[in-house]
Amino acid sequence: MFERKLTALDYHSPNNFDYQNEKSFRNFISWIENQKIRLYPIEERASLDEIDSDEWYKAFEKYLTDMDIENLSAEIPREEQIEIILSHAIRLEYTDNMDKINTFRASQDQLMKQSNETNPLEKIDYNSKDFVAGMNRIQCLLNVPTKLNDNLTVLQAISKLITEKLNPKSVQAFLDENKSSKEPIQLTLNSINSGVECKSLSSLM
Repeated sequence: MFERKLTALDYHSPNNFDYQNEKSFRNFISWIENQKIRLYPIEERASLDEIDSDEWYKAFEKYLTDMDIENLSAEIPREEQIEIILSHAIRLEYTDNMDKINTFRASQDQLMKQSNETNPLEKIDYNSKDFVAGMNRIQCLLNVPTKLNDNLTVLQAISKLITEKLNPKSVQAFLDENKSSKEPIQLTLNSINSGVECKSLSSLM
């Protein structure tokens, strides 16, 4: 009658739990406190772990009182005790998992924030003389036209040109076409056929 909740809590034998058997019941209480509820510090769980002790039931009654859950007491039937304890354990398990998920999400957000804060590309002055000079050298190498006062468009054109003409597939296609040649293969940007022509910035965007 408790199979579903026991399975949800990863109990080792949910289909064979004989709650009417005293030893089985005591083992269950010890397990659920140690693995799921953890109401007591480890050193204070010994009285529940000693399932053969004559004092065990007294410890169990104290345990029910210490949990301070409405309608849970030593006076109600064992089936109701188990049902309430299982429901409590599942709530704790859910809360614990949500805390872990929220902690993970927070850590990921922090990592993203730190990554953005330390991203060197965000610190580049794209209008500085050094950057423009370097970009102009790349333009000359790749034969990319200049667009006055629009460095972003030029950068996008350079990026697209490199992506489409110098990708592994295009380079390999060029090598395959020239592998039978007896002359040394000279790889140049214009010799690679990718369907992109460097006529104007608009044709690259």
